[in-house]
Order: sequence, then structure tokens, then C-alpha cells
Amino acid sequence: MSEDPPRPFVPAEVDLRGMSGFMLDVDRLLASELVALGTPEECWAAVMLWCRAWKQKPAASLPDDDRVLAAFSGAGKRWAKVRTMALRGFIKCSDGRLYHLVLAAEVMKAWKKRQAYQADQKRLKRWRATQRNDSETTLEMEAETDFKTDKRTISEPEETETGTGTGTGTGQKGRTPNGVVAAPSADDLVSAVEGYNAVAKKLALPLAAKLTDERKRKLRQRLREHGLEAWRLCLVKLAGNRWMHGENDRGWRADFDFLLQSKSFIRLLEGGYDHDDARANGHDVSERARPTAPPPAYLLEGDSAEGDAVAGDDPG
Repeated sequence: MSEDPPRPFVPAEVDLRGMSGFMLDVDRLLASELVALGTPEECWAAVMLWCRAWKQKPAASLPDDDRVLAAFSGAGKRWAKVRTMALRGFIKCSDGRLYHLVLAAEVMKAWKKRQAYQADQKRLKRWRATQRNDSETTLEMEAETDFKTDKRTISEPEETETGTGTGTGTGQKGRTPNGVVAAPSADDLVSAVEGYNAVAKKLALPLAAKLTDERKRKLRQRLREHGLEAWRLCLVKLAGNRWMHGENDRGWRADFDFLLQSKSFIRLLEGGYDHDDARANGHDVSERARPTAPPPAYLLEGDSAEGDAVAGDDPG
């Protein structure tokens, strides 16, 4: 009574077709009966079958079909003469395929390494996605923490570009009728910075991640002089000016500090960067500037009347 064939030495899902090859144990091969007893033709046919088996699914197996094996071995019509030695080490298993026991052990080593590599790649992909998300979240949290400082501290009057803040009542812009500096509120500063970062994120411009003392001073001054609505109008103009997005021969892009400069802010507000007159003023414009685009949806707040106020070019 014949014994039942063994179960396959390699699971059915094992597929190494993406791997180029296997390590050949030269010492073991030279000490094998195949080399000791086989002819060069038989040895070559055996090696060809090992290579074919590596590329099969399951790996380390071959179909039990002499026509296929004759083609795989390269022996062709001489297959019957080399068959016995060429198939030395192969065993027919319960699934009807021929498995090479030694090659199967190498296959399982390679399969475990491939699975570990694929698992590492998945973990790396998840980690990179987490890092991107964490980086964006951290940047937003840092900005929020830095910008939303104590209202009393951020709103303190300080020396400005147009006066000392002593309340002398000279009637300069940025003062109340009583001569007291009308500093923007903490919410105004937060709104201004968050508005810029919203535009910058959409246009891949540098984000304002830190609100230093110098930036606070300049931002307060711009808001005192022109107000929060003027700041939003400048953001609209920035969003519609492709030259400021880096489409120039230097690759220069506008950033938060650019808006904080008094000269740059006023010029942007008055449309100085809108058209070809920017070239005459020393800016190398790569192509004819286009009219300012309508404001992005993420800039519009409140009712439609406020949106209309910032939607066009410079007010007449």
C-alpha cells in the first residue's frame, strides 16, 4: 500500500517572482550526488529547473508535466535521457506539483524577508503620513500658541514709527481723538496672521510660524495705519498675483515679512504690483501681470457685503 504524498513544502500564496534569484550554496552543490554522478547536460538541466521553480507559484515547485519540464530544462527532445538526474531532489506533493526540498527551505527564508520588508514599508508609509500630519498640526498649534498671547500684553501701546505713544494728541493716524494710541486687539492680530497663513498654505508660500517681537511691532503698526480690512485686501491681491507666488526668473516668493514692510504693504494695497509698472520700478516681471483675482473663499468672512468690499481691484 503506497503512502500518501506529503503536503506541499511551501504555502500556496508564496510568490517570489519579484525577486531576481537565490543564493547558490557552492560547497553543497559540489558535494552533491548530482555533480558526482550526473553528466554536464543533466547538471545544466537540473540548474535550469531550479531557476524555473524559483519563479513559479508556489515558489520551489514545478508542474508534473514532462512537456513543460522538457521546455523548462532546455533539454527538449533529450528530456527523457536527463529526466531522472535533473529532477533529483524534487518530490511530488499532495497538490500534484513537484517541490524541491532544499530550494523550498531557501524560498521560505526569502519569503519571510520579503514579508518583513513589506511590513516595514507599510509602517514607514504610515509613519511618513503621521509625520506630515503631525508637522502640520504642530505648526498650527505653535502658531496658535504664539499668536494667541495674553491680550493685555499684545495690546500694550508702544513706540511706533509715527509717534512715541505718549498720547500727545497730535491727530496722527492710528490715534483716537483723545490722542491715545488705538492699538489693534489681540483678536485682530490673530485674525491677520491666520488669514495670511490660510493664503500661504493654499499657495505654498512660507508660513508665519513664529510671531517674534519685531513682527508683532510691525503687524500692530500696519493694522493701526490701515486696519484689518486693508490687511485682508492685501491678502486678496497677494492671492491673485502669480508673480508673487514665484513665477519670476528669480523664483522669489512673497512672505509674511514682505507684507509687514510699510513700503511693500502700501504698494501692494495701492496696486503697485498689479501691472507692468512693476518692471519700471525695478521688479523683473516674467510675464504680463494679470488683474487681481476674486478673493479665495477662505478669505471671505461675514456677510456678502464684506466680501464685496474686498473682491475687486483697488477701490476707486
